[in-house]
Amino acid sequence: MTKTPEAPRGASECLAQSTEEVYAKICRELELIRRRLGSLADGDEREGVGPVSLIPAGSDEFQKRHLLSQVAANIYALRRRRNRHLPDSLVGEPAWDLLLSLFMEPSKSLTVGDACLAADVPATTGLRWIALLEQDGYLQRSKVELDRRRVTLNLTRKGCIMMEECLESMLSP
Repeated sequence: MTKTPEAPRGASECLAQSTEEVYAKICRELELIRRRLGSLADGDEREGVGPVSLIPAGSDEFQKRHLLSQVAANIYALRRRRNRHLPDSLVGEPAWDLLLSLFMEPSKSLTVGDACLAADVPATTGLRWIALLEQDGYLQRSKVELDRRRVTLNLTRKGCIMMEECLESMLSP
């Protein structure tokens, strides 16, 4: 049986010390980044330095909509990950999840069942929220031409505008 050579005395202590130094340096750098991001979000007090928008200047409507759809998809994915770790009683926002899922794929219609699955809620809860969102004019139901028993959901213009404004405000200072 081959015996692994032991590290010279003091080597593990040096490694522990250098690990602590690296950790301390990372912590200092993270604190600097946090401060810089905070000043960008609040607007830097130096002249000419203000808050930074994440939507590029001069973006056309298509580019902006594509970016906002990606933001919606990322928020949705983060919410699903969060839901795996926190109890349902702390994370329930069916209306927001419904709106995000409809906004993410504007060219697709979701069936009522798919929308309930996307919002991660039972059908009864999903239907209640769908009715409220429809009543407020944010989404519309449509019967599927080939199968009149199926109903699909789409955001209305009012719903799209509301989601765009909301997501833009999340990206803007």
